[in-house]
Amino acid sequence: ADITWDLVEQLIALQPFGEKHPEPQFLLEDIRLKDYKTVGSTGKHVRLVLTDVTGATVRAIAFGVGSKIDQFGLNKSLRAVCTIGVNEWNGQREIQVTINQFEFYEV
Repeated sequence: ADITWDLVEQLIALQPFGEKHPEPQFLLEDIRLKDYKTVGSTGKHVRLVLTDVTGATVRAIAFGVGSKIDQFGLNKSLRAVCTIGVNEWNGQREIQVTINQFEFYEV
């Protein structure tokens, strides 16, 4: 629920990011996997829909983890380290979470 356009605009105001000014990373905890599928011509990446305890959802992408798709499952709990930004494609603009590290765990 905390991942909003207001947060995205605040992050954009901090740019540009680089070696001496790294992009902020966030820890998402107590989230569930609502939907997922591999994407890319070879299924190398995973597109996810995440939800929190309030029911708020956000789309996410995890690059290069398509080979680990057998670890995924609907309603699994996970924590993830991510960056937050904007995905612009085909005239659409949406908040996108880019997952850098993740782990599933039992509740």
